[in-house]
Amino acid sequence: MLGALALGVLALVGGAAAAAVDVTAPPPQVIPQGDLTRTIQKVTFANELAYYALTYDYQTEAAKPGEASSTWWGWTAGFVPIGMTDPSGCNWYWQAFFTWEFDDENLANRPATFRVIRSSGPDGMVEFAWDTPKVRAVIRFAMVTGNDKLLMFGHYEPKVAVQRARLRFSSYPGGFDLPRNRAVTTASGTATVGQTVQLNLDRERWFLLEDVTPDNPRQGSAGMVIGTPESFAGVSI
Repeated sequence: MLGALALGVLALVGGAAAAAVDVTAPPPQVIPQGDLTRTIQKVTFANELAYYALTYDYQTEAAKPGEASSTWWGWTAGFVPIGMTDPSGCNWYWQAFFTWEFDDENLANRPATFRVIRSSGPDGMVEFAWDTPKVRAVIRFAMVTGNDKLLMFGHYEPKVAVQRARLRFSSYPGGFDLPRNRAVTTASGTATVGQTVQLNLDRERWFLLEDVTPDNPRQGSAGMVIGTPESFAGVSI
C-alpha cells in the first residue's frame, strides 16, 4: 500500500524575489563533535511573490547507524529538525515544524537524505527521504511561479503493516511574546485557543493561524491548504 498527500503551507510574511523560481541549497555544513557528527543543510525558495528558507539540523553517531537526533528543543518534542527559518521563525516553527509518525516509528529519529530535484525555472523542488525499518518515506517541498505558497508533498511505502500514519505540525502564529490571543479560522468560522477544531474535509480544506490581539504588532500569520483531503482520515487543530 502506498500513501500520498499534498499540502500548501503558507506563511503570510513575504518579500520580493526574482520572476522565476530559484532554489538555493549550498553544500551542507558537516561538523564533527566528539562521537557525533552534526549536519546542517539549508535551502531557500524564492519567486516574484514570496520566499521561504528551511534548515535541516541533525546529528548522527557512528555507533548508532540509522538513528538521528538534534540539539534543538523542537526535536525533543518529537518533531523532525527541519525548521522554517524565513520569512518568519515563529509561524511555522524555525527549529522543527513537522513530523511524520508511522505507529511507533517517528521520522524525527531517523536521518534523511537530501537532494535538489529542480533548482530553477517555472518551478523548483527539493526532497527529503527516509529509509527506515518500517517505511520508506519522502517529503518534497516545491514552489511555482505566480504563487506565494510553499508546497509540501508526502509519499510513503510501508515495509511492514502500518496501522496509523500521522502528520503533526508546530506553529507559533504571530510570535512568541506575550500578551497573545491566538485563533484558528476555517471556512466555517473562527475558534480561539483552548478549543480543538476538527475539520470537515468535505467543506473545510484550509485553515489560518493568527494572533488577533488588537493593536499589537505581530509577525504575520500562518496558513495551510490541504490539497488532497482524501489522503486523510481526519485533521484536527
